[in-house]
Amino acid sequence: MMKNTIYTEKVARRGFLVPTEYSADDLEQQSVKNAYTKDVVSLKSNQTIAGVRRWLVEKKIDSHHHGFPVLDDNDKLLGVITYRDIIEAKAPLDQSITRLITRPPAVVYEDSSLRVASDHMVLEGVGRLPVVSRDNPGKMIGIISRSDILSMHDKRLRETYKKMRNIRIKKSLKKIADEPKD
Repeated sequence: MMKNTIYTEKVARRGFLVPTEYSADDLEQQSVKNAYTKDVVSLKSNQTIAGVRRWLVEKKIDSHHHGFPVLDDNDKLLGVITYRDIIEAKAPLDQSITRLITRPPAVVYEDSSLRVASDHMVLEGVGRLPVVSRDNPGKMIGIISRSDILSMHDKRLRETYKKMRNIRIKKSLKKIADEPKD
C-alpha cells in the first residue's frame, strides 16, 4: 500500500509535502469586509513628527496602536507608519510625518478573502493593511490587522469545538466493557 496516490507519489519522492486529505480553507471562505475595523486612528500629513511623538508619549486616547495610516488633506492614503518609526525617527522633529513613509502602502480590498489578506501581510512584512474599495483604491475605508484575522479564526475554532463537545455517547464506557466479545 502506498501512502500517496499514484498521482502524488512522484511529487512526494522529490521531497515535497503532499497533503493526505483535502479540506476547505476557512480563511479563503471569509471576506475582509467581515473582519476589518472601520473606525481607524489615522494621522494627517501636516502633523509634525514632534507633535505625533508627544501625542504617543502622553498616551492620549487612541495612541496605543502599533501602526497608523497617514492621509493627505483630501483623505487620500499616503502610507502607513509605525509607533517605532515615530519614536526612533532620525528626521528633524519639526518635519512632517510624511518624511517617515518609506514605501507605498500595501493595501487589501474589502471583497478580498482573509487568506489573501494574511498572505499579503506575510509577503509585505507588515502587521496591518489599510482596507480600500476597488472603486476608489486611494480612499481608506478601514484597516485589518493580524489580530483581526486571528479573531475570525478563533471564532471559527470555538464554534467547531463547541459543536464537537455537544456530541454525546449514549452507552457508558462501563456498559461497553461489560458487553460480551464476539
